[in-house]
Amino acid sequence: MQFRLRILGDLDDEAERLATHPRVDRVRGSLSNEDIAMEMAQARALIFPSEYEGFGLPPFEALCLGTPAIYARTAATAEVLCGTPGGYDSTDEQSFRKAFDEALRLSDEDLQRLQSRLRDRYSWVKVGQRTLEVYRSLAGRT
Repeated sequence: MQFRLRILGDLDDEAERLATHPRVDRVRGSLSNEDIAMEMAQARALIFPSEYEGFGLPPFEALCLGTPAIYARTAATAEVLCGTPGGYDSTDEQSFRKAFDEALRLSDEDLQRLQSRLRDRYSWVKVGQRTLEVYRSLAGRT
């Protein structure tokens, strides 16, 4: 299967040089949230190697759009995605290969289950309810 890599956002000079490969589509400049969501929804997979993203939002968002994510298993991202296929150890190339294969083997049904699980776990309604419970508990009202 032939893939093309589509890179969004800013890169350092060395990464820009590497991104001149003929099978790389380079999108420079800022995109709207809607444009980014469209890119993710239409992608075969999101590759997210960042070790610094605090909450793991891009892989979470991709999965909620029905797109598999290949992501570095950093503390916060691994916790948010709770064993979701596609996580890898950023210091191990073999781990990346395994995560890549694992994510691309997900069926539409698998992706729908993951999407439902993540949306349910992190719904704004539940976040609001939990926040109110904590405030009420701290205020002495249960």
